[in-house]
Amino acid sequence: MLKVNQNFIKSKNKNILISNGYKDFHLTSAAKVLLSDKTKLILYSGFFLNNFFVNFTKFFKINNHKINKLILRRQGIKNKYLKTFFLGEFLHEIGIIFKNKFNLKKISDIIIIYSYRLYANKLQKYINKNKQNINIYHFRAGYGGRSIKTAKFLGIKTICDHSIAHPSMINYMINNGGKFPNKKIKPPNNFWKLVLQDLEDADFILVNSNFVKKTLVYMNISFNKIHVIYTGLENKYFRLLKKKNFFQINKSKIKFLFVGGVNKRKGFDEIVSAINLLIKNNHNFEFHIVGSLTKEFNDKYISFLKKSSIKFHGIKNYKEIMDIMYKSDVFVFPSNVEGSARVIFEAMACGCPIITTKNTGSIVKNKENGFIVDSGDYKSVYSAMLKFINNPGLISLYGKKNEKIIRQEYHPKKYAEKLIKYYKST
Repeated sequence: MLKVNQNFIKSKNKNILISNGYKDFHLTSAAKVLLSDKTKLILYSGFFLNNFFVNFTKFFKINNHKINKLILRRQGIKNKYLKTFFLGEFLHEIGIIFKNKFNLKKISDIIIIYSYRLYANKLQKYINKNKQNINIYHFRAGYGGRSIKTAKFLGIKTICDHSIAHPSMINYMINNGGKFPNKKIKPPNNFWKLVLQDLEDADFILVNSNFVKKTLVYMNISFNKIHVIYTGLENKYFRLLKKKNFFQINKSKIKFLFVGGVNKRKGFDEIVSAINLLIKNNHNFEFHIVGSLTKEFNDKYISFLKKSSIKFHGIKNYKEIMDIMYKSDVFVFPSNVEGSARVIFEAMACGCPIITTKNTGSIVKNKENGFIVDSGDYKSVYSAMLKFINNPGLISLYGKKNEKIIRQEYHPKKYAEKLIKYYKST
């Protein structure tokens, strides 16, 4: 825990309300690291299992994947620091089922947006009731709604936490090889409309990469309103870290790895073209893929996935993914648009050099711990992969740098220190 910083918060009387929203998001981890018995901090969130149910599952040794995820989501935060809203997340899940199972997108959107508004209204009431105990309201974009204006009216500083490119640019960048638009883009509807309103209403905006800040400024949001703190990895990942054995690298057959949704946004079209060119030129390598594959993209990539050099692993949990990363040599992630891709931090922590784009919002520096390639350009992906095939010594050189930088600079305690410093400046 950060005892010196606890005293700072108390002495400055900056009592924090953090709103994580639904499911997993880094604000829960941030709250976990910041919390202590003396810290004035409340975490508001969607559904968490209560202590009784957690103890019940442990006592009867119930081992269910979904229940285990819910237990981990709580991160051991005590009840007195935690406020939850079950109904909102329940409705959100119903909306997702309508979309994924029944293909009823319009009904799904109505239910999901209603769940966000309910959550925001719940926060509005909580802030009104506890206004004397809140100095800073730090909330996840899309979940603010009415609560933002209420907080501002009461003199509470509002910080909107936004973790992807400007919503108006996302689809354009996916469909145009990661390029920035050169004309006015029509604002998106549905959930993204809520996000845009939150970005406009908040006093300050906290983002997770310089890339995200660049997109917001490009869309005319004030540069001075935006602050950048890279989140790095959560504690659950650091508990799994070990030293990579770089002596086991098979220099005659480099193992490349991709983790993520197998789709256009993640730059998979460029990966396919780059690998086909490597195969055409008779290079010896393996390419491992971990991630989700919808029917649309299964049909599109079915012949590619059957190639002898391709190893498709499907969906894995984070422990299994990190184990695969330790057995891989180079991580390839040429995404067209992200916020700050956590999977790159994971791969770096596991000693993998990185091939990626500027649009992933990573901390990778070209020719220092990997290669930055051009978004939408398969030839630059091919060229970067070829450099590792022809110069396998780069794998250990870059990989060792990546292990070191993540373990020293991008862990929860460092993030909390930067976050507290930011709170002080508001």
